[in-house]
Formats: sequence, structure tokens, C-alpha cells
Amino acid sequence: MLKIWITLVMTLLCGSFAFAGDGGNYCDEAEEAMWGNNAFNTGNATNSGYEMPNEDACPDQFLDWGDSPDRWFWFVPDVDEINLHTCQSGSYDTSLVVYEGDDCLSLVQVGCSGDGSGLDGCQAYYSHIEALSVTPGQTYYIRLGGWQGASGTGTLVITPGAGTIPGACCDMEGNCSQGTLADCLDSGGIFAGADSVCSSVDCTEYTGACCIGDTCHQIAAPLCDQQSGLYAGDGTDCGDFDCDEFLGACCAFDDCFVGSEVDCDTFDGTFYGYGSGCEDVTDCGPDVGACCVGEECQADRTELQCDQVNGEWQGVNSNCFNVDCADGGGSGDPGDECDTAFDLQIGDNPFNTAAASVSDYPAPQESQCTGTYLDWGDSKDVWFRYESFGYGLMRLDTCQSGSYDTSMAVYKGPDCTALQQIDCNGDGSGLNGCQAYYSYIEEISITYGETYWVRLGGWNGASGSGVLDVQLLDTGNLPGACCMPDESCMETVGNVCGVAGGIFFLDATCGQLDCSNPQDAGACCIGGDCFYMTASDCDLFAGNYFSVNTSCDDIDCNDPVGACCAGDNCFPSTPNSCAAAGGEFQGEGATCE
Repeated sequence: MLKIWITLVMTLLCGSFAFAGDGGNYCDEAEEAMWGNNAFNTGNATNSGYEMPNEDACPDQFLDWGDSPDRWFWFVPDVDEINLHTCQSGSYDTSLVVYEGDDCLSLVQVGCSGDGSGLDGCQAYYSHIEALSVTPGQTYYIRLGGWQGASGTGTLVITPGAGTIPGACCDMEGNCSQGTLADCLDSGGIFAGADSVCSSVDCTEYTGACCIGDTCHQIAAPLCDQQSGLYAGDGTDCGDFDCDEFLGACCAFDDCFVGSEVDCDTFDGTFYGYGSGCEDVTDCGPDVGACCVGEECQADRTELQCDQVNGEWQGVNSNCFNVDCADGGGSGDPGDECDTAFDLQIGDNPFNTAAASVSDYPAPQESQCTGTYLDWGDSKDVWFRYESFGYGLMRLDTCQSGSYDTSMAVYKGPDCTALQQIDCNGDGSGLNGCQAYYSYIEEISITYGETYWVRLGGWNGASGSGVLDVQLLDTGNLPGACCMPDESCMETVGNVCGVAGGIFFLDATCGQLDCSNPQDAGACCIGGDCFYMTASDCDLFAGNYFSVNTSCDDIDCNDPVGACCAGDNCFPSTPNSCAAAGGEFQGEGATCE
């Protein structure tokens, strides 16, 4: 069956849990740009006050800078030609300007673009400067704004052009040859820079010790990755490196062996860390639970043992005290209903829906993850419960070779009678070593004192066993302002605020808050999706925040969204709906504040 994955959020969080800089608010605060992707957010920026760009340099491209909020980067190329663009589905109508100069007092504009063309998978209007001639070693400043003051989140992509100045090219094994950048990249090499020569370049700087199993190879990182090796770092030498440092204990098939993490993953095992030995592993034994054979319950059986007697296995750690085999099994099993949910662990959470029943709870709202083939139907399901004692970002997936076509929904609420669905997913993508169709929710914002519930079922009622993997990035030690129950304010970290019973605002100061009315939650657009969260949490995700109590029902984040003034009233709207209401649209990303 054809399936389509719609990404939740946060290319800004770089696939894994790492926050990227979003550019400086002023030229003298510019952040260094890197080759490839550079996330930015003008939605929380101001106009830098730097002189207006020369729009005549890119006529008919609709730069239309106006009083645009902007972000700044600086970049020093080692080639003589670069390409820049802001093509990203879900981003806003960007405008882009490039300057040359050693500092912000001596800048000369050398390129600009309002609307580009020729790229696929972009927002409706994006910026694109192709084959910009540059001087190797010279500093360039890149300024990102928006058409007629539009703002939002996006990604600046910088790639090398074909170039004409030859230089030294190092291959994956440390050998050197002369050629242009294009020639070098075509051969899979690493370009040492325009005008560089092999006699002055040490190509071993681009190679390092690569452990493939327990054997070391002196090659470059990309070649090491291609062969599923473990790279010790540029400049490391096999003569000085012991590949045993990359080995550790692995539990797989109820046995322990010492190998690499890659080998352990191949066998769907549990890796206990580099340097660990089997003597450090206390239990590598089989997972056991209750087995229903007809109306009889057999205790401490593995899933294989249960299958051999044509029984129905009730899941890891289930026992005959909680299983009613006369009622088909599962109905009394921990995790089978919301009010008997398993405690969710950070890491691996084994589950088995084949032994479960269909919950009494209503089916998930599929409109929250349209296009991901949730297709819950009359699905058997199991439940997990997580009580948060801090702030963080949680990632959940059911990626496991040999598992079944899962569907997943996430709720929050104090108990099973007051649950609010906050996310769901049928089919995910981007992970390796999975079954054909797995569920993947890349990020959920976790708040102190909130209880979260994870519900696992299957596509069109499919069932089976699997593992729910949960990872958590703790943001509770990041600073901000805390509104206390007595309406006073203190500046502290999130976890301290939560313990004190306060309401936390990440990266805020007490001077920015009115603690007599701290509940400032409203609609927030992130990557084309709408979430209900506080302004500070929205800013954490580099989203566009709308006014307090704004409902996501009123927002279509796939359209340009901003504040609309109609008479004395202000409300979030799209340009067309604002015009229909007789109002004046204030620009994409503008809020009623």
C-alpha cells in the first residue's frame, strides 16, 4: 500500500535533539553560517536598523523589503563560487541579501533575491542566489528578511558552486590530486580549498581511525559511515587506537556477547555501552509472561513457548493474577485499558497488542495526523502512562525489525476521564532497521506536573508485538522566569519553578511578564502544523505565536497567517479571510500583541 509520511516538526531541532542557532538579530551579532542547512527565525526578530537593501540589484524578484524583521549570518567560503537558497516547504515568503566586508561598517552588497525559481519542494515564494562569485577567505554577511515585512521560520542552505579555481582534492583514503571543486566532489573527494596545492596539504587530516567490527581502517568519515563503521575522529590513527573501545556488551536472543553497537542493533539487541562486558550485565534471560491456553493460564512462559502450545501470550511481565483467560485474556492485563496503563520508561517499552482487547475509550482523532495512515478501525490496543517531573522534549517510535504495522496516539490529562489528544501517527520515516510501516512522533513538549498517555494499536486493526522506544531531552535546567502562585516572579530554571508550583516561561525575564495573568497559552504555528502552547514554548520551537486563548481551530498554518485589524478588533487570520471581514492584514507572523 502506498503511504505518505508528514513530518511533525522541527527541522530546527535537527532530526536528533539539537537546537541550532537562528541567526543574530543585528549585523554585529551575526552567527557563523555553515555549509548546508542553517535554521533561522525572523518571527521573533526585530528590524536590525541597517540600511535598506538596494532592490535595483535584483529587479523583478519582489524583494520588497519594507520594514522587515531580519536575521544575520556571516560566512567565509574556501571556494570561489557559492549557491544560497531558502527553499523549504512550510516556510514563509523570504527575501535574501548578501554583503561583502570585514565588519558591519564596511559592507558592500553583492547579491540579493526576493523570489527564486528552479528548485522543488519549496514554499510558494523563496529566495535563490545561484553561482555567486566570491573570494576564498573573504567574509560575507547574509541578511534574511521577508517580502513586505513577512516573517517566520526557515532554513538558509549554502552549497559550493562549480567554481573555476583548482585546488587540492583528498580522496577517502588520504591520497591527494589537483582539480576543481566540481571535479573533486564528483569523485567523492574532500576539497581542501581554492588555490591549495597537494604539496602543502596533509590529506591525513581528513581521515581517521574507523572501526568496522574489531578491525581498524584509516579512511575518511563518509567512507566509514558507508561501511557502517565507527569513526574515532579526523586525525586519529589506527596505530594509536584500540577498536575495543568501541565494543561493549550486547543482550540478544537471551544471550550476551561483546561486539559493536552496530552489530548489536543488527540482532535487535540491547547495547550496554562502550567498554562494558558481559560480567556487567545482570540479566540477559528471556522475557516471560502469562500464557492463555484456552481458559487455562500458564505463568512464566516466553512468547515462543506460548506459541508452541497454541496459546495467546499476554505480554512481558504479565501474570496469571491479572489475566482472565476465561474472558479471552488481556481484559485484566496491565496496559490493556487506560486505567491499567503500564508505566512508561525512558528507553525500550515492550508491548503486545495481540494479547490485548479493544479499549472502551473512543478511537483517536485521525484528523490530527492526516495522511499518515493511522486507520485505527476496531484496533486492539495497549496503554502507557508517564507523569512528568520536569520540562523536556519527548520522541517516540515503534521502529523494530520484525514488528507489525503500528498506529500510535498520545494524550495528556490527569486521568482517563479527562484526556486531551495532542498527537498521533500511523506511518513514520527517517529511521533505520524498522519494519515496513512504523509509528514515529518526533517531538512532544513535556511540561512539569502533566501526565501523558501513549496508546498503541495497529493499521486497520493489525496487532502483534513490538517495542516502544522513548527518548527525552531534559530542558528543565534551562533558565527563564517563573510566575509564583502569589503572583510574584522569580528568575530560575524550569524544574525549580515546577517544584515551587509556578508557571514557567523559557528564556523570559521577570520584566517581560505580568504574573497576575500568566496563562498566556494560544495557537502556535510550527512547520505547517498548529499547537496550543505558551508563547515561550512556541518561541522555543521557533514557531509563530498568536494571541492568548487563540484556538487552533481558527488557524490554518499552511496559509500565510498573521494579525488582522478590523475596526478596533484584532484577530489572527489569513489575508483572504481578513479581507473578507473588511480588515487590514498586518503581515505574515504578526500577532495581536
